[in-house]
Amino acid sequence: MLQILPRSAWAILRSKKCACGLRNQARSDFHAQLEWKLKEVDRQESKSVYLSIGSNIEPQKNLHQAINYLRSYTNVEQISTAWETPPVGGAGPNFLNAVVLIRSNRTLEIIKREVIREIEARLGRIRSTDKYAPRTIDLDILLYDQDIVEQQIWTLAHLAVPLAELLPEFVNPNTGETVSEAATRLARHTSIFPRPDVLVRWISDDR
Repeated sequence: MLQILPRSAWAILRSKKCACGLRNQARSDFHAQLEWKLKEVDRQESKSVYLSIGSNIEPQKNLHQAINYLRSYTNVEQISTAWETPPVGGAGPNFLNAVVLIRSNRTLEIIKREVIREIEARLGRIRSTDKYAPRTIDLDILLYDQDIVEQQIWTLAHLAVPLAELLPEFVNPNTGETVSEAATRLARHTSIFPRPDVLVRWISDDR
């Protein structure tokens, strides 16, 4: 049997729904404000981390998605131009490569585990024994708080050239060569050319 509620009961229900909606909105606002505050703390107390990102499977799409994920996990400060190169050590489609500067108070190992591996998994990266296999995305830490993590920034053009856009005067402690000088040297012997069309949306936002 359908029960007809008195007007006073309807008023109470409406009041409860309104209060519930306000509470939900307050929670949403609180979480958004908390996330903003945490990222501000991360920005103020964090270290500079330079990441290389590359792909040769739907590379433009996957670079875009990788940057979106980086922005949700960290504070993205700068993004280089994308550069196109042939694959190193094997056949396959050309790569698009770029370097991203993030700021984070996470340790090196936590960035690898909670940021890099997570993004690679989301984008379908399958790791195999063939280190030259095509890949949806490849993320590597080049520099962590001015410490060199990837020594190949001095030997591979697809790392040195985009890094030189963001950190040209960084010096190799063993040779005295700057990243800019290494990029110029390596580019002479590598087929590498800029693709400013690929990341123009993010570059215009971050510069």
